[in-house]
Amino acid sequence: MSERLEWILEAYESFRRSSERRLIAGNIFDYFMQDFSGEISDAYDPATKEEIKEDIKEMADIIYNEEDKHKREFLVKILVNIVKML
Repeated sequence: MSERLEWILEAYESFRRSSERRLIAGNIFDYFMQDFSGEISDAYDPATKEEIKEDIKEMADIIYNEEDKHKREFLVKILVNIVKML
């Protein structure tokens, strides 16, 4: 797993711990995603297209195997942002 994907998964866990049930409430998640999208762009700026494609494949596998609905939704939004970078 790339360092970028590890960082994304750690960011979700940090967000989940700090927001707990407020994640379901709505706006907190939207605000977090707005800021995090910029950080993702910065993290992927030096990545090659091949590295981005590999991360997309690996993220799709992670999403497919994820049972937690909220984490899956988070990762899908991240995946959409990564795909837009191609």
